Amino acid sequence: MELTAVIVQLDRPFVTLQPTVIAKVHYTVTRVGGGAPLFDEMLAASGAASVSQSIFDPDPTRPANEAAMRANISIFLQELQRTLKTGGAAKGG
Repeated sequence: MELTAVIVQLDRPFVTLQPTVIAKVHYTVTRVGGGAPLFDEMLAASGAASVSQSIFDPDPTRPANEAAMRANISIFLQELQRTLKTGGAAKGG
């Protein structure tokens, strides 16, 4: 299988001590050699950082960015597994 993941949007707060970030990523999974996508969906997830994580970081939103991306990848893996188990292709946008 071949995976393509594109970060579509990263909603980051301008200034905050406890940032929450929303990451939207479009995932496409196809068979090697082409064909119809087995999975084609945009997923959104949020991640937050505590005051202690963000206050000492030169980029205060970095910990929240990373948490949002980890959450997004986790959702992707769950959705891909569900899709492959049911034998259907997830199509979205």
